Amino acid sequence: MNTKLIFSETKIALKETSKYILSHHQPEEYYKCYSLNILNKKIHICSRCLGIYAGILIGIILFRPDTQNLRYYYLLLAVLPLFTLIDWSVSAFKIHRSYNVVRTVFGVLLGISYFIGLIILLKTFPNYNIIGSGLAYSLIAVFLLQKQRDKAANNFREQN
Repeated sequence: MNTKLIFSETKIALKETSKYILSHHQPEEYYKCYSLNILNKKIHICSRCLGIYAGILIGIILFRPDTQNLRYYYLLLAVLPLFTLIDWSVSAFKIHRSYNVVRTVFGVLLGISYFIGLIILLKTFPNYNIIGSGLAYSLIAVFLLQKQRDKAANNFREQN
């Protein structure tokens, strides 16, 4: 096996994919990112993902979900992701352009719900309320993504 070739290809692959480590956006969507100059290199950090990671950290610091008071946590898990879903939908369907600060704040709420949901799921597995909530949000997201793609395809056809 040619280790030099493998190393060379790995280096090329890492260089190409490294720009997506902190932001999964294409250059035309960098307005959804915070841009930092570090060592004369511009780094883009997705504003919503930054909020999600911060929310998970806040969840770790502030929340100790117990299994005695699950109604409170179920309510949080039902409500907190709604803000991100609505914000994403409004901007994805071009109803209103969102701002990075809003994306970050709503990402924090989503991150907190990720942490709480995971901890409760692990403590009370199988918890069908948590699984059902996650499944419901996943189905809504898939539905909205499909609608967004359909709308983009229709717009493309109309322009051509």
